[in-house]
Amino acid sequence: MQAPVGIVLTGAFSCLAVPDWGGSLHREGVTTTQPTRRATDMIDINQGFSSMVLRLQAGTDEEGNGVYKDKSYPRVLPTVTPDDLYQIGEALASLSAWRLHFIQRVDREDLVRI
Repeated sequence: MQAPVGIVLTGAFSCLAVPDWGGSLHREGVTTTQPTRRATDMIDINQGFSSMVLRLQAGTDEEGNGVYKDKSYPRVLPTVTPDDLYQIGEALASLSAWRLHFIQRVDREDLVRI
């Protein structure tokens, strides 16, 4: 019996798997059986915590290129405004001997089938 035809991603997207409507999951030619989707299935989005990453310049290498260190702060409330988060990041970076290069906010959402 031939496997159902689905979407097969290659190249940079080969780590992604896309289910076809027949309930099979295809990834780089590998087919596994998944539960068939019903028309009533919906996805709910639960907003999780954010995190803040400070990229600090720790020095330079032999060629004069910057050497960077990242400091991550997990469990940032998603309701914090970008301005407030930036001020907090600057305040934390001022405690370091290294120069602040940038501040990054990473938001997380949990997807749940309902």
